[in-house]
Amino acid sequence: MNNKQYIKLTGFDNLYVIPYIRGRLVFAELAARALEEDQFERVVVDFPFFMNNDNLLEKASQMLPYASSLLLKKKDGTFVSIPFVPNDAACITVAAVQSLKKDGISIELKCIDDSQVFNYPQESLMQSEINFTDDYFVFTDGLENFFGPLYMQLDQSLRECSRDQRFFSEYRAGIIAERLAGLLRQGSKTLFVCEYRLWSLVSSMLEVGSVRRGNGFHLLWKDLKGAMVYEDPYYFWAHGLLDDYPFAVEQFYNKFRLGSVRMFDKLKCIEELVKNSIHRCAGKEKDSLSIRRLISFYGYLGTMVTGARRFTPQPLIHLYDSANSCLGKRFAKYIAKQFMKYPIPDRQRIQGFLNIKEGQIVTLHKKFNIPDLSEYRYFNTGGTEYSFDTLQDGDHSPEDLKNFIFKLDPSLDNKTIKSLGNNSFMNWAVQSDYYMHETACGKLRDIINRERLHETAKKSMGPMGKGIHWKRTISSKALGEDNIYIRLKSNVKKALKNRIDEYTPITFIFTDDFCNHGSSTIHDSNITNRNIELGNSAFSDKSDPPPDHVYSVFHTFSGGTIYYDGHVERRQISSITFLYTRHTMGLQRYAAIMKRPERFQCRISPGSDQEVRNFPLPETGIAWAVKYAEHTVIIAAVNSWKPSDTLREFARSKGVKIHTIPLSSFQQDFIERLRSLYFTSTQVKTHPDVDRIVERCIE
Repeated sequence: MNNKQYIKLTGFDNLYVIPYIRGRLVFAELAARALEEDQFERVVVDFPFFMNNDNLLEKASQMLPYASSLLLKKKDGTFVSIPFVPNDAACITVAAVQSLKKDGISIELKCIDDSQVFNYPQESLMQSEINFTDDYFVFTDGLENFFGPLYMQLDQSLRECSRDQRFFSEYRAGIIAERLAGLLRQGSKTLFVCEYRLWSLVSSMLEVGSVRRGNGFHLLWKDLKGAMVYEDPYYFWAHGLLDDYPFAVEQFYNKFRLGSVRMFDKLKCIEELVKNSIHRCAGKEKDSLSIRRLISFYGYLGTMVTGARRFTPQPLIHLYDSANSCLGKRFAKYIAKQFMKYPIPDRQRIQGFLNIKEGQIVTLHKKFNIPDLSEYRYFNTGGTEYSFDTLQDGDHSPEDLKNFIFKLDPSLDNKTIKSLGNNSFMNWAVQSDYYMHETACGKLRDIINRERLHETAKKSMGPMGKGIHWKRTISSKALGEDNIYIRLKSNVKKALKNRIDEYTPITFIFTDDFCNHGSSTIHDSNITNRNIELGNSAFSDKSDPPPDHVYSVFHTFSGGTIYYDGHVERRQISSITFLYTRHTMGLQRYAAIMKRPERFQCRISPGSDQEVRNFPLPETGIAWAVKYAEHTVIIAAVNSWKPSDTLREFARSKGVKIHTIPLSSFQQDFIERLRSLYFTSTQVKTHPDVDRIVERCIE
């Protein structure tokens, strides 16, 4: 790969140009390597001219690798951001020059874009989106070949743009070309790092010698208030400002800081991330990270990337989706957390206020309020889009990407956390858990129903049953036996005289270690009790029945996780028992249970029940199930679990059959999901986006 590349312009021997696409890491790498490996006397970037201030540029460089902005407040009250991130070629160029100065290497640094770009009409900065391939091709094709097809698209878009767009584009390019030409006449070896759209116009003007500002047009300067602000890197990523993989941006900056950018390679960085993630999870996710699944993952990922004609996989539609499809949701979430890692400063967000005049920048002592990031406009586009060319991951919008971030870490969703307020501490179960429980319980019933029709082989003592079991008989002859085996129907049907249904209690036991575990019971209420619990003060109706509730779910747990400042809780459960196994909740579940005879309606929690409370915790839920069962209790348990004699005797006294099925009947991924039980506060329960909030927390 050729990492040291420039564009040369005929007639300007002392000019070396690196055109770039805003926010794309490979171009930042090219710019950093150029300054690391070559010697330049002058460096020019396409930042606004007023940024020719050593203190400002030094401060911006010192804030790296954290995402930051020079935030400008215009006279009309709107806010314009000049982002500063390591993966932007202009930003890292400024940082590189500042670093060289500290090492005693003097390089002149100039910013030559129009300072008035903030005051251009917004529509004049709007441009058509240009389609481009994986920018990693720059390293194999070179800058000229990579940008060639893009310039063809750009020429077409310029022919179709409005009169105002053309005027201001040429006016801006004319200012840059005039300033650049003046610097080049001084003869110094110059590196120019310029956004590729601007360079297309500037280079045309330089080649034909048409360097002008446009018919004497001039905008009057208006002073700006500014602030140096640390920004949310994840919001920046969602809007295309932090390249594809934030962790790779940090890795690049670490190499840059050590003066060894040549040792960085984005593709290898991603490959190492995948390998290390698999290595770290191999012991924890034995089933999902089997050799077969890993082969499928690498094959699927390779096919996806090759089919898209790329070198580097896109983070969501390639890497995350491949991991999710082949290695499971848990691993996909783990690897996503790894590639999304990026440092966040542990210091105050605002680093200083500025008064930006036409010829100087001074400290502003009068503070102003900083708006939400969603209200920012960007200096180069005039709108809320940072770049018309920044790669989006598939068809995901910035909102989609922010939702993805909040799913990885709900604590980053500050807006929702603020809207929820203080936690009411009322725990509400969530619907998605109940759908999953219904699926699991249904599978256990299916297993038993299949066993009803299952034939077994038994040594004949005279009766012929359902006929000779030829396979078992022949096998016995080969072993030297002189017996005939007959076919018999399983005795499960005889044991289960009545059909099993949604009212058949079911218990899941996930471990044999219940040391220091807690327990809890879930109830469902009638309309009166539910209104009381929800805090509905205007529910009063004389026709409403007295408050009532019934219990139908008991679980034991050890630890867990809280989200949204405690508004959502995940419990790691060790066992769970259902007296009713349908997915319905609340009033519907209460009504379904009330259809049964009163003796099957539980209004006493296991901890208060004299018949149940003395059983050890691992058997409390089963004893509770036995008490309220009609004839059968189904248990899915780990292989090491066995019922105690006391539990067997209790079941016999109630006329209840305990039927045990191995927990291994389920896939490991599903078992892990079963072991998580989620609860929400009343604020989340009544929130219009309750499903979205809960879905983000589910692992």
